Amino acid sequence: MNEDSTYQVDITLEAYESVSTGEQTSTYYMSYVVGYEDGVVKLLGGEMQ
Repeated sequence: MNEDSTYQVDITLEAYESVSTGEQTSTYYMSYVVGYEDGVVKLLGGEMQ
């Protein structure tokens, strides 16, 4: 938990796709901030690298 009562959620996603030369793997790194807004849990921000 962060000091402001939010949580940072880090995700690594591997995507496999077929291309003309075979199979390609792409890796995406995402980071989201989750917390309460008006009493409801929401994604408050995020970024993808």
